[in-house]
Amino acid sequence: MGSLKLIREEIATSNHVQHDVLFEFSTALACEPAPVDCRISDSQGNEYDLSDLSLDDKAYVPLDTSDQAKAQKFYINVCKPLPYILGCPIGVIGACGQINGRGLNLGYVQSSLQAASDGSISIVYLNGDKCGSQGRYSTRVIFQCDDNPGSPVFDRKDGCEYVFIWRTSEACPVKRVMGKDCKVKDPRSGYEYNLMPLSGKDYEVKSAQYEYHFAVCGPVSTLVCPQGNKGTVASCQVEGTSHRISGMSTQDLMLDDGVIMINYTKGETCHKIYERSTAILFSCDHSKNPGKPAFIRETADCTYLFEWHTALVCPPFKTTSCSYNDGHGNSYDLSSLALHNTNWVVLPQTGSKDQRYYINVCKSLVPQSGLWGCPSSAAACLKNGDKYVSLGEAKEGPQWESDVLVLKYTDGASCPASDQKRTTIIRFKCDHEKVDSKPTLITALEDCIYNFVWFTAAACPLNTTEHGDCRVTNPATGHLFDLNALTQSKGYTVYDNEDLRKMYRLNVCGPVENVVCASGAGVCIRDANTAVNGGMATRKLVYKDQLVELTYEGGGTCETNPSLKHKSIISFICKSEGGGISEPVLVASDKKTCTHFFSWHTPLVCEHQVKCSVWNGTSLLDLSPLIHLNGYYTATDEDLDKDKSPDFYINICQPLNPIPGVTCPPGAAVCMDPADGDPIDIGRVTSAPIYNPDTDEVEISFNSNTPCAIDSSTNYTSKIIFTCQKSTELGSPVMIRQQDCMYVFEWATPVVCSEMVSAQGCSLKVSQLQYTFNLSALSGVVQVRGPSSSYKINVCGAVTDKDCKNSPVCLVSSAPPFSFGISKAMSLNYSLEEQVVIMQYGGGDPCPSVTVGGDVCVFPFTYMGKSYSECTADGRNHGAKWCATTASYDKDRKWGFCSNVTAKRQSSILFTCDRSVGRGSPKLLGETQGCSSTFQWHTSVVCPPKKMECKLVSHHQTYDLRTLSSLTEPWKFSNSDKNDMYYMNLCQGIHGGLTDCPDGATVCRKRTNGKTEALGRVYTQTMGSLDGKIQVNYTMGDAVCGNSLRAKTIVQLTCGSTVGHPKLLREDMTACEFWVEWETRAACAVKQHEVEMVNGTITVPETGAIVSLGALYYSLYKATGDIRPNGDRYIYHIQLSGITNSSMAQCVGANICQVKRDQSYCRRIGSSTKAKYYIKGDSLDVLVPSESVCGRDKSKKVSSAILFHCSPAAGEGIPEFLLESDGCQYLFLWHTSTVCGLFSASPQNGGNSKDSVGLSGRSQALGAVLSLLLVVLTVCLLILLLHKRERRGLVLQKVTSCCKRGNPVSYKYSKVNTDEDGCEDEMEWLMEEVETPARGLQENGHVTTKPVSADALRSFSLDEQDSEDEVLTVPGVRIHSGRASGPSSSLLQATRRRAESDEDLVGLLEDTGSKSTSKSGAKHQRKAQPDPEDSDEDLLRV
Repeated sequence: MGSLKLIREEIATSNHVQHDVLFEFSTALACEPAPVDCRISDSQGNEYDLSDLSLDDKAYVPLDTSDQAKAQKFYINVCKPLPYILGCPIGVIGACGQINGRGLNLGYVQSSLQAASDGSISIVYLNGDKCGSQGRYSTRVIFQCDDNPGSPVFDRKDGCEYVFIWRTSEACPVKRVMGKDCKVKDPRSGYEYNLMPLSGKDYEVKSAQYEYHFAVCGPVSTLVCPQGNKGTVASCQVEGTSHRISGMSTQDLMLDDGVIMINYTKGETCHKIYERSTAILFSCDHSKNPGKPAFIRETADCTYLFEWHTALVCPPFKTTSCSYNDGHGNSYDLSSLALHNTNWVVLPQTGSKDQRYYINVCKSLVPQSGLWGCPSSAAACLKNGDKYVSLGEAKEGPQWESDVLVLKYTDGASCPASDQKRTTIIRFKCDHEKVDSKPTLITALEDCIYNFVWFTAAACPLNTTEHGDCRVTNPATGHLFDLNALTQSKGYTVYDNEDLRKMYRLNVCGPVENVVCASGAGVCIRDANTAVNGGMATRKLVYKDQLVELTYEGGGTCETNPSLKHKSIISFICKSEGGGISEPVLVASDKKTCTHFFSWHTPLVCEHQVKCSVWNGTSLLDLSPLIHLNGYYTATDEDLDKDKSPDFYINICQPLNPIPGVTCPPGAAVCMDPADGDPIDIGRVTSAPIYNPDTDEVEISFNSNTPCAIDSSTNYTSKIIFTCQKSTELGSPVMIRQQDCMYVFEWATPVVCSEMVSAQGCSLKVSQLQYTFNLSALSGVVQVRGPSSSYKINVCGAVTDKDCKNSPVCLVSSAPPFSFGISKAMSLNYSLEEQVVIMQYGGGDPCPSVTVGGDVCVFPFTYMGKSYSECTADGRNHGAKWCATTASYDKDRKWGFCSNVTAKRQSSILFTCDRSVGRGSPKLLGETQGCSSTFQWHTSVVCPPKKMECKLVSHHQTYDLRTLSSLTEPWKFSNSDKNDMYYMNLCQGIHGGLTDCPDGATVCRKRTNGKTEALGRVYTQTMGSLDGKIQVNYTMGDAVCGNSLRAKTIVQLTCGSTVGHPKLLREDMTACEFWVEWETRAACAVKQHEVEMVNGTITVPETGAIVSLGALYYSLYKATGDIRPNGDRYIYHIQLSGITNSSMAQCVGANICQVKRDQSYCRRIGSSTKAKYYIKGDSLDVLVPSESVCGRDKSKKVSSAILFHCSPAAGEGIPEFLLESDGCQYLFLWHTSTVCGLFSASPQNGGNSKDSVGLSGRSQALGAVLSLLLVVLTVCLLILLLHKRERRGLVLQKVTSCCKRGNPVSYKYSKVNTDEDGCEDEMEWLMEEVETPARGLQENGHVTTKPVSADALRSFSLDEQDSEDEVLTVPGVRIHSGRASGPSSSLLQATRRRAESDEDLVGLLEDTGSKSTSKSGAKHQRKAQPDPEDSDEDLLRV
């Protein structure tokens, strides 16, 4: 530290004794900081120069993603001391830490750089403040070569040393390159610098004593230095009449780390021992073209140094820092958005289609081939036709403004209407789901200030992610790194850099075997005499800012500090190119802390960002919305001949995420899970999408390293073909075929459709989504407060405050208020990539004055005690107007020359879908020069209708629930006490049936008081299979349970023989859960088998059964009950053999024809030539396609499906309309005995069969004894019942009554009048009661008829409990019985019993009104008592 020396001692005794002693302490700490060389060479001759990282007036704030980030903040510099920083110690310190509010010196700038054999550079700052009782704090910064500009990152604390990792392009080896002919080529970028434009001219530079005349890349042409050979002198020093040759001509250039130098040597002798020479150093300055030279100094060896700032030597790109630390424990890094081979391309939402915006992040644009004309220094550029204009250069890193990261590019080309320079402002907003997003242009103020918004995961705070199993995920992109391939039990051998006798044996994610170290050691350190455990093996990797790290702790005891144990840290770094073997390298070994650092460059940690968009010639098709960030897509092999089809798991543009229960190989994007084997990789992300102009389709190909089972010489591959399907849903892949070892999938999605947007008023129709956004629901004044301003907004309306001029957006915090747009200048647009509705208002009040530098003028401001409310020329001699940028120039001295501003204020509102916030409210996103304001509004109003996936793949079985998802009516059921009614749909919201059910709700409850409550919303749907049941969950319902919990509905579906209908199982008010059970055939995982239908006869291949459908196949039937919410009614004519009724000309030949009631409208919704028959379980399904176009989606065709259920007692039966699905498919249900022969069991063996086993003798004896006891008990009961006379009379009366009611009654319906128009359905029916004659006086029933619509007779296949009164509720039908009224004739017993109830349909129908009654028949009618389990009253009331 230094030495103490006594200088002198003095004693004075005037009034009191004064004893002064003067010492001198010699220490290096009091010396002026010695220059630390920021250059170094490694053992292989590579030179490194970090001097460009040294800062003079500011410090680097490293990123920190550790758990202590909120309690610590660091400041570091490179090779130079830190400037003054509030809270940090003062001195020649290279690093400072503010730990828990205390500023610490973390080391002095003393030592030079150190180079490791792996190519990394490190600098250490030692002797900081005290650490504990003995040590002192120190700092180690490890620099690693990288393409990005990079930022320092806090890595760890080892004892008293803080370690930082810095991956930066400045840490790459410096290469000096020589060039000839006045040109030199940069080996990094491939850019060739050319100084020939400076040749052919003499330049004169004057210093205090001399004049210097020289030329560039050639001899001087003026009459100087005549003593030299003509045409050879390139530089001459002139002093009066004395001319001295200072260098001879050459055209050789040298490029040294961005500086180009030309050196003229072999001049005249100087000081008798030196030769005069001239060195001209050319450095980049974009503002000087070509610039001029300036004299620097003369060196001791008579070399004259000049510097020349010129744009001719500017590199092809400029970089800046891309990180930010907010000081509150949050670090941000946008470097992942910086592109190296291409640029971000942004298409304007409106305006010229010839315009293209090119953007890079934190660096200049990458030059492209072809007609590329963007300036090399530009970080943003506009291409308008064939003209390229710079929109700004990267000069400073991101800043924090109004809760968003803001990146500004300045000094672009001159603005067309002012003397400002074009500027680009990019606001980055954190969105974890936007991984491969792009910027969106919001405004271009006067073609001068360009505002972009970028929703991206890269703008979210950094954090670390760790996993076990030697795998780790990048939290920003979801990319999974897997280092299991590096594990080998014999380990890897690494030798010490200093002591070659010491070696390290290590393994990755596993122990090293056959070593003398402790069992389980991941690193074993050996020298000639000892072996030490360098750390116990673990399989836990940690991802930190583009670095994968493996740490082995708990090794042997540290020799220098027994309280510590040996620890090893292996850092894995991307090595994407170059040859050589991937092996670990020892970077450093800290003897004080016994910590060993290894570096391993391997391609296994390279994260390849594959482009996820393609240009189709007219627009950019971006597939990034299809990337699954957390889950996965599923597809199945739909080949009906396969009993055990594999499951497919798919993602695009990035690997699959972990799949519970399925161990797909890491890194796979397409995974096949066979039914009888382990999952295999059949495709990885290897290429970007391509556009096929012949088919107008987009394709992505996937390659794998998995050998194909049928051809081991070929690997599996996959291909996804994307086709246009306009819809609000993004679709999902479908496996369509297998071609040898290639699996081909088709994906219908709106993402690849050409965008067509049309706006009308406050509505925006997007053709890709087949949906119209209506923003009128957001009308009404809302106030938005920013950091220093306040606005009022009225979407689709006006703010009526005074001076707001009825504008929809008004700044009210100023005096007076200012309009930021008018309704007449409103535009709407939609960005499919960002899924954002963009509303823009223009034509507001004039923009405020700004300075040439882009700062907003502040009015009024004070100058020389006088107040100014506009730009002034006071105080300027040349008359240029200026303004202050603060309220007082006298105090702050901040000002600028006024720029000519003619723009009008404007505003933009970005509406983003958020279903959980309801209406939501806007927030200020950013302000630009007081002229443009941008707001973001999260709201459910711009959420398109959400339809969830209605298919479930589980355990190699596919469950299709689409038949339960209704587009017409919801399923309806009640609770046990019949007080509340429940309405439910699956996979989509409720349509019809309950008009006040909230949008997006899929389960609703209507209380007896008329209040409607949502019990679950469709966008929260989760679906899974558990114990043979399918469970569908819906959450985010209303708080209806008396507590703060939101309602949740759990639907359990079990396999059944019919479609069934839901029933309320229980209500758990404590957890606010509503459990619904549903026994349905849709929950059965039964493979359907296609059968052949020939002239109404079906042959079952498995059983050999032959069944004829007979009259059911050739007869014409009608199905009714399709009543839409708007009042439209439809009737369906069905004839399986094809309709032959000539009165319906438009329907002839079709299986199914749709007829609209009361209109001449017919549509064929089933073609007889393409009908297919399938047996599924104990049902027969008939699928009938058609050529009719779907009305809601012109890209789809209408189809129908008839579900036949075996019902032995139903006879021929009648078809019943079930629902219309969202896929334009009409479903019908048909209970009939005709199809029962398809499912009948094989004949049983007779009683004499050898296989028949009778009861044993013991069992027969026991049965006889029980029968005798039963007879005795019955006799006793009869005696007890009939021994009294009054009881015998009552029993006799009951028996007589039962006999009277035993007469069966049936009804006959006859059509007596039919309209001739085939598309009309007006007819009269005759209803007759037919009763078998019985003893006693009785009459035949008589019938009163009137015209009745066919809707009234939709189904008469009634439950055996249905009463005559229920039958009488058919509109327009009255029955008068001739029998005497009384108890014995009040009810009619049905003639036959249905084997299956109609409960399937009850859930689809709604109680819409009271029963129809007739005054003339009132005395014969009674209110029907509906059966609590199954009533057809709802079915008949239409």
